[in-house]
Amino acid sequence: MNSGRVLVALLIVTGLAGTLVGGPTIFFRMGLLGVLLLIGARLWVSIVGRSLRLTRQPEFWRASVGDIFKEQYEILNTSRLRGGWVELYNEMPLPTAAGSRLMTRVDPGEKQSYVGRTWLTRRGGYPVGPTRLIISDPLGLFRLERRFPAERALVVLPMVVPISN
Repeated sequence: MNSGRVLVALLIVTGLAGTLVGGPTIFFRMGLLGVLLLIGARLWVSIVGRSLRLTRQPEFWRASVGDIFKEQYEILNTSRLRGGWVELYNEMPLPTAAGSRLMTRVDPGEKQSYVGRTWLTRRGGYPVGPTRLIISDPLGLFRLERRFPAERALVVLPMVVPISN
């Protein structure tokens, strides 16, 4: 159990117990604060989760064994809330596929981008995806998962070796 959940649970339990025993209004306010934090965190995750946009653009769709496969990842936050914790998982079946990343802060209206590089070691056809995003609120109370399916495939051809006369 993470520390955010422990804090909210303590606020609610202490507030409820203190209110039932007949204590001052501070206990009622503590319980109310815990409930409001719970509701606010859930709303935060759902709003930010719906407003994140992901684009994944490979440099090429055909390559040879031994090449470096480069992909540009872009995450755009279209909401007015900051994305507290965003995990991006590249679930491409390519051996040693790179591109998974953790972003701790995606500000409102901000676009974050980076390049994932994978050394191609095996020939074959590989779907470019799926990609999984996991969004969490700043306290870590709730997590929301979004999946983006693969749209196209990368074709890795055998290694090309130049032949001299």
